[in-house]
Amino acid sequence: MTRLDQIADAIQQQTGIYTNARSIERIARALLTETDFWHIIDQSDEVVPIVAATLEYFKEQGWIHQENDRLTLTPEGKKQILDHWKIVRLPDYACRTCDGRGIDIRRLPESAVQTFMQIHRERPAAIIDYDQGYITPECTLARVGFAHWKGDVDHREILVLGDDDLVSLALCLIGKPRRITVVEIDERLVQFIQKWAAAFDFPIEIRHFDLSRPLPDDYLHRFDTFLTDPPESIVAFRAFVGRGIAALKGPGCVGYFGFTRREATLKKWHHIQSYLVQQNVAITDVLHNYHAYVNWDYAPNTRAWQLAPVKKAPDIHWYRSSLYRIETLHGHLGEVDTEFDIRAFNDKEASTT
Repeated sequence: MTRLDQIADAIQQQTGIYTNARSIERIARALLTETDFWHIIDQSDEVVPIVAATLEYFKEQGWIHQENDRLTLTPEGKKQILDHWKIVRLPDYACRTCDGRGIDIRRLPESAVQTFMQIHRERPAAIIDYDQGYITPECTLARVGFAHWKGDVDHREILVLGDDDLVSLALCLIGKPRRITVVEIDERLVQFIQKWAAAFDFPIEIRHFDLSRPLPDDYLHRFDTFLTDPPESIVAFRAFVGRGIAALKGPGCVGYFGFTRREATLKKWHHIQSYLVQQNVAITDVLHNYHAYVNWDYAPNTRAWQLAPVKKAPDIHWYRSSLYRIETLHGHLGEVDTEFDIRAFNDKEASTT
């Protein structure tokens, strides 16, 4: 009988990406309920190249059959999963009201929610040039609601490093920040946020900026809170989150960021968590799959599409990220003067570029 760890070793050798038996187990379990590639990724919570390689391995073993856009278990595959590996379906206890986030956006100010939804409908589309992919407006509101609930918004100096999600506007609609500074590389977003900030007289200052370069000196040790969604490589994480840490004033300041399992193995999670400890910050919260991303128009041009065994557009929000909240201790560090090669903002685990 083929063991899960043997398959994991074969997949790791093929892809060059860290894989273990638990990863294969999660993919196998997803096949008990799902037949669509994007649904299988969503249910297994594994990086795209690992899922694609594992499904191909299962096909070669005769455990799954592909017909049109469906990937179904064969009788041999069911026997392997259920009888040999003793893998069973898991219950779903997630809250239906908040979609498992713990924040009910219906309790946010109704006028603020309606205004943000209107702004969001007019936003620029995501483009592949900057590896953009924005979360749903409901997720942005839930993230801001969580930060507001934690006391990290009202009367705070806030830095937003990249604002594809329009979080700066949501922060002003929901809370009362003292001032928000946005650094953003996409000139379209710079102009869009400037327009709405001026229309509502929001305390938002926005600057066209490339985060592969160090922050200006006057941004260091200035802010109470930062928010960002970094690309998923270690280098990009340091460029976005590391710069956010460097911008915080002192102990008790806070950062928020999203990080996925779609483009980050647990080995990478371990790496970024170790990095945070080295920077003298503590992880206070990790909220699983808090963010769901709108399916981007450029999907057929991505690596995920190339790896997909079926060329069918996703019909769910398959790309998700967890919400991290971190808090600074005495002597926090961050990336003060490091310059990064923007070409390293993607790695072998990436699939959305």
